[in-house]
Amino acid sequence: MRNKWLAFGVFSLAACGLLAMAILTAAEEDPLAITLAQYEAAAKKKVNRASGDDLYAVAKWCFQNNRSSEAQAVALEANQKAPDDVRPKYLLYLLTSGGTVTQEVVTGGGDDIKIDATITDAEVTAIYETEGNTTMSGFRSVQQVLINTCGNPKCHGGGNPASKWIVIRRNATDKRTLAENFRTVNKYIVRGENWADSPLVQKPTKGSEAGHPQIVIRPNDTAYKMITTWLSKSLKTDTQKMWSETGKAPLPTTPSK
Repeated sequence: MRNKWLAFGVFSLAACGLLAMAILTAAEEDPLAITLAQYEAAAKKKVNRASGDDLYAVAKWCFQNNRSSEAQAVALEANQKAPDDVRPKYLLYLLTSGGTVTQEVVTGGGDDIKIDATITDAEVTAIYETEGNTTMSGFRSVQQVLINTCGNPKCHGGGNPASKWIVIRRNATDKRTLAENFRTVNKYIVRGENWADSPLVQKPTKGSEAGHPQIVIRPNDTAYKMITTWLSKSLKTDTQKMWSETGKAPLPTTPSK
């Protein structure tokens, strides 16, 4: 009898081991499976992974729930399924560096540096449709402030290869340039009630305390007031309205932890 129970225990352990291996293997083969299952539970909708719209809805949900790595992975898959859809592309820009601005090939430091916007017409359209005309019109003034304050070639004007972002100064009134500059600084913006925490105002006003070489903007400056007015009033603050589409991808409830 003892041998019988011993054999049964060994068999049970082996079965559990095989089950664990199967789960791990499935996870390795499809790392997004858990994320998709959580979305389906929250949205109560089965995801069709052959559908770019469905995958984009999952990516947007992940982004809205502060799950950046999952949002990026699903957005990439959505882009593969629907390469002509600009929404996953724009979401990827928000999640990464804001797109390629050719800063890696800039080596000079003089005023002769000419950098043109590289954004496509489809991406410009997506940004304007997503953010709205009020936000983008207000950003025109902010862009000029950034060009005047931060756009020195030795700083964020194209001549410093160590700069994390570049303000394109050439053709500043062009809609394409405006869209690319917005896309570039967007990751330094905090939307909503905590807009004052945006690195876009924190870093230049606090200098080395915030990891910036020096203080270049002060709260009493016109530049500061221009940027903060735009952040607090013009920029969309309702996450649910971001990338909204009639009848598509409603914001699901946040999953219980």
